[in-house]
Amino acid sequence: MTVRTPPRPGPRVLGLASAVAVAAAAVACAGTRGMSAQAPVELQIAPLGSLPEGGIVTTGEQASGRCSLRLVAGRIQKSSPGCFLDEHISKAPGHVFYPCGGEGPAEAEFGDQRYAGRVHNGEIELELSTELDWEDGCRWGTRAVITGALVSNGEPTLKPLSWEYQDRVLTGTDCSGVCSAKTSIAVTRAKGSAPDMPVATEDDEDDD
Repeated sequence: MTVRTPPRPGPRVLGLASAVAVAAAAVACAGTRGMSAQAPVELQIAPLGSLPEGGIVTTGEQASGRCSLRLVAGRIQKSSPGCFLDEHISKAPGHVFYPCGGEGPAEAEFGDQRYAGRVHNGEIELELSTELDWEDGCRWGTRAVITGALVSNGEPTLKPLSWEYQDRVLTGTDCSGVCSAKTSIAVTRAKGSAPDMPVATEDDEDDD
């Protein structure tokens, strides 16, 4: 015996007049409940790529401004005496520029070579990458990194920084051996400078 179930009723469709009446009743009911109109909410959305990792917005620099210290590299220890290093730290003293408060972008200059990076919680990390064609017919890439404690409680630590260097073959065959090197960099205040060594502005230079 087959049992046939009755078809389910479809959705009720209101006529135009009924729909208008229901809408009018809803508006009237809302008015009697004293519902207040809500002002639109304005959202400010930062452009893509403008937020740092983690999505936390920071000023990047302390209100104390930017400071500078003098850098003098020690004797470089090479992995092999015959290694050629694409570096300028041994040529002359350099300078590091950083946020005095110890948080934000930083850079160091040795001649025309510029290391770039940042200071975080007083620790600095700067990097320089170069490329060059060598007499062995190969193209080489180099990477040098400066790291260490630079600032503590808003004051320069004046502790030596670490410098490490490594090269690698980019293109070519039968290339000469890779080289690595390291040294320490002494950090000092410039002679006759103020304790925090603020970076001079153009107006300050014009007063001389």
